[in-house]
Amino acid sequence: MYLAVGVLATGAYFLLPTQTAQYVLRLLAVGSTSAAFVAGIVMHRPKRPLPWYVLGFAMLMPVLSSLTYVYYVAVLGIEPPRASVADAFFIATYVCVAAALLIFQSRRLARDRASTVDPIIVAVGVGMLAWVFLMEPYATDPSLPLLQRLVSIAYPLMDLVLLAVVVRMLLVRGERPFAYYAMVTGVVSLLIFDAAYAATVLFGTYKTGNPIDALELLLFVFTGVAVLHPSMADLSDKTVLEPETRLTRRRLALLAAASLIAPILVALQWARGETIDVPVLVGGSVVLFLLV
Repeated sequence: MYLAVGVLATGAYFLLPTQTAQYVLRLLAVGSTSAAFVAGIVMHRPKRPLPWYVLGFAMLMPVLSSLTYVYYVAVLGIEPPRASVADAFFIATYVCVAAALLIFQSRRLARDRASTVDPIIVAVGVGMLAWVFLMEPYATDPSLPLLQRLVSIAYPLMDLVLLAVVVRMLLVRGERPFAYYAMVTGVVSLLIFDAAYAATVLFGTYKTGNPIDALELLLFVFTGVAVLHPSMADLSDKTVLEPETRLTRRRLALLAAASLIAPILVALQWARGETIDVPVLVGGSVVLFLLV
């Protein structure tokens, strides 16, 4: 029922006539996720509730951020500035989500340390890509204030942290309850939204009501589904591990793709006649080879 209502609300978001109405609906959607966390924890009573508490706190941060945005738009009648208190709440969301996912995996982290290297390799490879296309344009733009540049760079950095944590969740072998898939789907939706949002903002084509907004709303929908499903207790309480880390075809393909990002970026910048980011690409390549 929560999933159905959430999907319908996501569709209704694009039918609303004003940005103010869209902000209000988004606030209601985010608020419903916080209510879902209270209901899910009370109903299912996990023996190890700490990761759910941290994840629930993470879902509370967008409520505060949304209230800040609504205040700017509805009360002050202006677009929110690019670097404001709302951004601080949003960045705290990423930190708390990453912390919650790590707590979910804490027992696996203690017993299966070898698989921790793989997501770092992926994060370094994707990080070089993110630097060239998403971070460097802001970092080298002298027209932007320092605070705005730092905020613009902080979002891709937080995405890289989340990506590493999610990749580790996907690679570790073991039992996966339904709540696992719902939670990972929500986080992946956020990562795709952030990449698309950063690209559209960079090219000046984003505005509220863009189709990519659906991906951000689905984060809250699927996270609420995860905590309401009875398997949420299994996700936090049980730990089923394979006896050893195996170099599967999926793992090998992922590591190979991450390692190839650096030479592909060099070739791409050379073909476009752009200045090659030698320190970043050489440094990233060295780190990748050492990790491998």
